[in-house]
Amino acid sequence: MNVILYYRVSTDEQAKGFSLDYQEEVLRRFCEIKGYNVINSYREDESGKNFEGRPEWHKLQKFAKENKKSVDLVLVHKWDRFARNILEAYVMLDILDGWGIGVNAVEQWLDMTIHESKIMLSIYLSQGEVERLKISARVKDGNYKALSSGCFINKAPYGYANIKLEEKKQTLEIVEDKATFIREAFQRVSTGVESGESVLKDMRKRGFKMSDSNFFRMLRKVVYTGKILVPEYKKIPMKIVDGYHDAITDLITFDKVQKILDGKRWNGIVPSHKNDLFPLRNFLICDCCGGNMTASSSQGRTKKYHYYHCHNNHRISLETVHQMFENLLSEITISNGTKELYSEILKNSIKKYSSERNTRTKSIEAEINKTTQLIDNADERLLNKDIGIETYNRMNDKYQSQLRSLKAEQSKLKTEKNPIEQYVDGGLALLSNLITIYNKSDYERKRALIGSIFSGKLVVSKTECRTTETNKVIELFTRNDGQLEGIKKGTNSEKSGLSPLVLGTGLEPVRPLQSLDFKSSVSTNFTTQAI
Repeated sequence: MNVILYYRVSTDEQAKGFSLDYQEEVLRRFCEIKGYNVINSYREDESGKNFEGRPEWHKLQKFAKENKKSVDLVLVHKWDRFARNILEAYVMLDILDGWGIGVNAVEQWLDMTIHESKIMLSIYLSQGEVERLKISARVKDGNYKALSSGCFINKAPYGYANIKLEEKKQTLEIVEDKATFIREAFQRVSTGVESGESVLKDMRKRGFKMSDSNFFRMLRKVVYTGKILVPEYKKIPMKIVDGYHDAITDLITFDKVQKILDGKRWNGIVPSHKNDLFPLRNFLICDCCGGNMTASSSQGRTKKYHYYHCHNNHRISLETVHQMFENLLSEITISNGTKELYSEILKNSIKKYSSERNTRTKSIEAEINKTTQLIDNADERLLNKDIGIETYNRMNDKYQSQLRSLKAEQSKLKTEKNPIEQYVDGGLALLSNLITIYNKSDYERKRALIGSIFSGKLVVSKTECRTTETNKVIELFTRNDGQLEGIKKGTNSEKSGLSPLVLGTGLEPVRPLQSLDFKSSVSTNFTTQAI
């Protein structure tokens, strides 16, 4: 009889005396007594709880399949060396049986021709599974205790390295050249001035390597504050404890970042103490001294008086400032040639968008067909016993998830309307009715409108309100006909910088920074990126 020998032991078991050498000695002596011919042997010292986590078993399985006509039996020391999961054990026994190969344990020998042996086999396998569950429970208990004490037991996150303290306590050590990037990321995002995307893009130019998704997951990890997140366990609620490791960022900065990521701060607009009377608060600079202007009210003999003023007490009445600001808005008008020009751009944009969408649709259809074929192949491989049930489940879950995502995107493309027309028309409608829209808006919408139109602050004197920095896209919309004529004819070098404002969105619409939905007769939806 030709046999393959398989010895397996985990590191923990080996420390307790269950050595591979001992198993080999017992198995080879058994074969000598029985007169069995050993044609191959495999030594497994991995602690894999299933067949998928055992590299030597994979080699054995491959060898057995390729030499199934010359292999009669796989021998193990005890049945728990073969498997500690009943379901997996029976699946693997079935695969080997399909190749004409049996399995047996020298110290728990079973005569497989006797039906009662199958009962004993289930007992032996269940003993192994019970032991596996006990070990798993001990490991989970140990991990929970370690985390609760402040240890870090997983792979070190970016910016840290795994180390051990006295008494084998696992913790983290700061890797300064990487931690510098992490510290910078938290600090810059916490200000609310820059988006996470722009911070990441800038740091990548200086050697920081991390995907978009991992970057934003990193910003959520409390471990960077010197804390340890302990998940819920046995109905004990989740908690956060002090870790043994040093913090890379402080809790205050971390908390600011979480609020920004949760959308609790309106980026691009200076926060203000809400007072409906003063929508321009924090948007103004004093022309006399250059200081920021705030607002307040004072009680006169018969009525209240309202002012915008700086810290040097240069003050201007609310009515005067608001009138000057409305005068400034009235100067932002659409030139006569704008609609004609942007109509032409829009047509080209729609054409490009449609082409891109058709290309993407065909690509998705091809990916759906490919993924469906992969699912069918996995089914066939399972039926042919080329793969085990765990491998099949993992492959099937992966492919089914891919298929759902592809079909969702396919459905979205079928129903999705071209966003470009919406944004251009919305921008033109907005600029045609600035005064009307502004006056009909509430406090928050007024501030959103101001922040969207003016990139810099407004300089206020007693006679005028002015700005030196307007939204660049608005400048294009409001050019006079003479400036636009060169663009129409293709003679103006800025034509190449004009169309990307509309075309550069690809298949996805630009993400609105602020969405204004006015309940007046004039309703528009726009973004500061698109207008």
